[in-house]
Amino acid sequence: MEQKELESTPNYFRLVFVNWYKVVAGMLICAIAGAIFAALEPPVYESTAMLLVYPPFFKDAGGSTRARTEEEAKLYLDEMMPRTLSVDTYRAIAESKEIVKAIIDELQLENVTVEGLGSRLEVELVREGTRGTSYSQIILFHARSSVPERAKQVADKWAYLFKAKVDKVAQNGIVETTDLIEEMWEKTKADLERAEGELETFTREANLDLMKSRKEFKEELLSMLEEELDLTQVDIATARAELAALQKELKEEDKIETLFKAPSDDVYWLLKKNLTGDEEGPVSPKDGLLTEEYNPNYGPARDSEIEVHAELQGSESKRAELVSAIEDLNHEIGDLQKEIAEKETKFKQLTRNVTTVESTYDLVAAKR
Repeated sequence: MEQKELESTPNYFRLVFVNWYKVVAGMLICAIAGAIFAALEPPVYESTAMLLVYPPFFKDAGGSTRARTEEEAKLYLDEMMPRTLSVDTYRAIAESKEIVKAIIDELQLENVTVEGLGSRLEVELVREGTRGTSYSQIILFHARSSVPERAKQVADKWAYLFKAKVDKVAQNGIVETTDLIEEMWEKTKADLERAEGELETFTREANLDLMKSRKEFKEELLSMLEEELDLTQVDIATARAELAALQKELKEEDKIETLFKAPSDDVYWLLKKNLTGDEEGPVSPKDGLLTEEYNPNYGPARDSEIEVHAELQGSESKRAELVSAIEDLNHEIGDLQKEIAEKETKFKQLTRNVTTVESTYDLVAAKR
């Protein structure tokens, strides 16, 4: 197929000028049809009701400016109360079939359907600012009807039923909140009584003061025993040194001392006899008498040795008893220390629990 390029673009002004009568005829036909339709159509009247939706105002006593934590905010009265819904939500409530059906029932409108009445109702949201996309809490209810009184009745009843619906929702929220506060108060009261009872029972049964007194007494006794053990160690060392000196002295001394006694000049022996009694010959001056007696140095040294040895054994026995008693005391003090630490930890936990529950109870009681 052969393509031909147009030499110039169409002159639209010329086309309109040539077909002016067609344009004028179209305009006249539309104007006449509109006039006939407007003449036959009954007039429509519009009535508007304006509502301002705002939340109930609750303020806790105290006026603290400190920022609330998330956990604290859950317990404050104003945080617990129902919140204002968005205007879009309110518009959905106002346009709901339930509200429209209630308008028909309240006004006893005959031959009016929910869809028919709903088409003549419009909710308008008021924007904030000239450029903003957010809406204010002002809601406009537009009701249209061919009868002005009917339009006014529908708009007023619509606003009234909407307000009653929203107030009921808010009231239900407030009732639920107060019921919740009452339930929380009863529960925290029971929790506080239980926590205080547990603390009182534990304090009575644990008797930490007595346990601490016993521990202090055992620690003082332990100090005394350790001092006594040190003194006993000194006594043992002294006794061992003294015993060693006495034993050395006894080794150097004989138990029996033999003494030789020569006869005097005016004494002489007539006979010299042997052990069997046989006579052997005359006694010479070199012969003499032999006597035996206890060494005077050996006896006292031996007595001192026995006495020191007995003292040493007593000190060693005493040391063993002291060591055993100190070990037992250390075990007892360690057990007491562990038990006291466990009971103090338990006491702190119970006290903290009472303090926490008590603060919650005071807060809930104030809200109640």
